[in-house]
Amino acid sequence: MNQTSLTALPDTLNGFIYHADRGVVSSALARELPAADLESIGRILSQLYAMVSTEPVKDIRLAFDAVTVTVRQTDAQAFAVIISDPGVSEGQVAALMDPYIPAFIKGRAVSGNTPKVPGPEYIEEQLHSGPVAAQLQALSTRLFKSAGPVAKVIFRDALRQWLGQGPARADRLEDLVRILMQEIRDPEKAENYRAGLPQDLTGWEI
Repeated sequence: MNQTSLTALPDTLNGFIYHADRGVVSSALARELPAADLESIGRILSQLYAMVSTEPVKDIRLAFDAVTVTVRQTDAQAFAVIISDPGVSEGQVAALMDPYIPAFIKGRAVSGNTPKVPGPEYIEEQLHSGPVAAQLQALSTRLFKSAGPVAKVIFRDALRQWLGQGPARADRLEDLVRILMQEIRDPEKAENYRAGLPQDLTGWEI
């Protein structure tokens, strides 16, 4: 099942798919719930997912007395909400979901063919003693002038994505800047940020 075209759950899963723009795309719940309730549940759970999106997250699991709710992001806008019996373990639910619903972490599906998401220790190492540590520090400092107080969060998020795509090298710094400009969201601020950097980042000396 293609990750970007997931519009219905397989028969083995009980739940619904929520899209940030279109609302509830489909429902496969054993018992009917009002559409308005599903919309509210989907919105709340997707917002909860977004709150922790600065860290690699595969699933969010909420345990209640009667049911367990597992939420997995399937693409940039969609979330699968799976309802299961409390007696079913987290691993069992994940095993049911994995063949049909690949996790979506930082804009990349998790599979054997994708780079490993770098951990905090590796990120800190590249920031402070890596081959382009000085350039990374300068990019972070200059980002604060363009993005303000959220600059640290934006930079760490972008850096995690960048390091997940390859090693920290000078010839890859432009890719990091592109990610940062996307994360800034405001086109004018993004352009101002790029304008304040050297045109040739490869030979940038701090």
